[in-house]
Amino acid sequence: MFVRDSFDLVALGTPVIDVYAAADEEMIRQLALVKSSTNFVDFYQLEQMKQSLCDRIFLSAPGDNARNVCEVFAKLDSLIGNSFRVAYIGSLAQDDNGKTFKRSLDENKIADFTVTLEGATGEIISLITPDSERTFVAYLGVGEDIQEVSALRSVSFFCTTITLLSSGTVSKVATSLMEDYLDYGSRLILSLESPSLIVKNKSKVLKMCESASILFGNEQEFMSLGFKTKDYGSISELCDTVYIKRGSKGSVLIKDKRVFEIPPFRVEKTIDSTGCGDNFIGTVIWSLLKGLTHIEAAIWGNYVGALTTSVMGTSLDPAAMSCIPYRSFTKRY
Repeated sequence: MFVRDSFDLVALGTPVIDVYAAADEEMIRQLALVKSSTNFVDFYQLEQMKQSLCDRIFLSAPGDNARNVCEVFAKLDSLIGNSFRVAYIGSLAQDDNGKTFKRSLDENKIADFTVTLEGATGEIISLITPDSERTFVAYLGVGEDIQEVSALRSVSFFCTTITLLSSGTVSKVATSLMEDYLDYGSRLILSLESPSLIVKNKSKVLKMCESASILFGNEQEFMSLGFKTKDYGSISELCDTVYIKRGSKGSVLIKDKRVFEIPPFRVEKTIDSTGCGDNFIGTVIWSLLKGLTHIEAAIWGNYVGALTTSVMGTSLDPAAMSCIPYRSFTKRY
């Protein structure tokens, strides 16, 4: 574990290992899964499913939205000499998956404030069908069971997702940390996830948005809150700074009620869109800390998000990172 007095970015998440497997429509039906959605299962259901998919699994890697944000933030920072400090909070088990997850934090120079609990580290299976749709099977393990965590007093940005709405104790921890960091003067970054969870907790999500300094979400997630597509005037009431992720259409920045449509970048070949939104968020945070404007941060977020589609999984490998004209990050676009 790293111990430091201050951090530029601290993120709270639910540690999981992402497992990627090829699937077809018949398999989705046989497994009784809701296609293109997240299907939650228990540990034994997950293990049975993995056994049935053993010859179809082609990749596994550390996951979690918050960890992905931290990783791309740390990788971008390593390109210019590690000027920022980033930390991750979560709970995992002392199993092989937990060790793999902790190793990824160490390799990416992310300060490790994870807590080890009895049980199993979470896993999410991503079933990829020929139409490129992804159907998720999720077991969050002990990631939902984190207990009390003390807030670090000197933090520029605290980032979390709607883990605040989880059924486990992580929800209470997230709420408590959010309140503490706001009291300490940190800026809260809130990322919307899971439209179904948003629909069930609409009033609570809207209340959380009021506390955010920066709000991230995609079009479907904002629609889950009751907004129509491109109803930017109403969305601007949620938060002073809103980034809307639009995938291949780029992004929209709403800053102080002004709307800026940021065009997308194109890549030669799209392989996998997993993690594009997380890498967009991590790039925006890093860019803002480097002194870029919100518009410039969105432009670079689009660029790195697009680059993410050129690899399988969420991690940008050294070859992909070398394509980033990182020196331009500190220049005006």
